[in-house]
Parts: sequence; structure tokens; C-alpha cells
Amino acid sequence: MCIEDTFDNYQINMYNQNAFMTAKNFVECDVFPNDVFGIFGLEGTGKTKLLRAMANYLKQKGKKYEYIEGNYLANMIKQARREKDIFLFSIKKKYYRTKIILLDSVENLIQNDEISNDYRRLFRYFMRKKIVFIFSYDCSEKMYSVLQCFK
Repeated sequence: MCIEDTFDNYQINMYNQNAFMTAKNFVECDVFPNDVFGIFGLEGTGKTKLLRAMANYLKQKGKKYEYIEGNYLANMIKQARREKDIFLFSIKKKYYRTKIILLDSVENLIQNDEISNDYRRLFRYFMRKKIVFIFSYDCSEKMYSVLQCFK
């Protein structure tokens, strides 16, 4: 049996406590139009578990969201390119009514030269549609979070 990741069972330590509190406060505030929230950190620091805890909180509150893994979105972009969907209409249509996107492992999209430009175009589309964007990114530092508000 798999235990769902939630804020209640998240393992807090001195390296992730600030990111945890910021993430929890972010989704609990319930007022975040046009925001981007990033969770950065070393592999294994709990970024994915924190992202899933955020998703489960949103689910409990009845919010419309999509949890997407970076590799999955990368494959969707590659498929769209193979089908000559240069404007990524197939992906945009899939997430058109979504209010919040949680994207795990965004580095899989940014570091891939083949799809990084398409990912950036898709990200700008999300911003124009006022979709809240929450993501995790593997980096070489301890875990931290960043909130960027776009007006």
C-alpha cells in the first residue's frame, strides 16, 4: 500500500523546513493568480514529495490542477513536433481549462536543447492564460523555494 504525500507526513529537516513552510503557505493562501513557485534543491531532498503534498492539498480543496512529470511533458512536446504541431496546440488544448500546473523535474525540459525553446513558449502561454505554475528543479544546492509574481 502506498501512502500519499501530504503536508502532515512530510519529513521536515533543517535543510527543507523553509521550503516546506513557504510551499504550504503558498497553497493555503488561495490567492495566487499569475504566480510561479519553484522548489530547487539537490536530488533526494524531498522536492517531488513536497510537490505531491501541494497537489494533494489542492485536490482536497477541490482546485483544478494538473500534476505533470517533466519527462512526460518532454515526450508530449517531442510527439507534437513529430506531428508538425509547431504551435503545440495539442498540449495547449489538454491544459486549457487548468488553473494550476505542478511540474516535477523541469530540468528535463530546460536542459534538453531539442525541446527547450518549445517548453519556454509553452511556459509563456501558461503565463498569458494566468495559469499558476509550480515546479521542482534539481540543482547543486540545498533545498530552497522561490516565488515570482508576474503582473
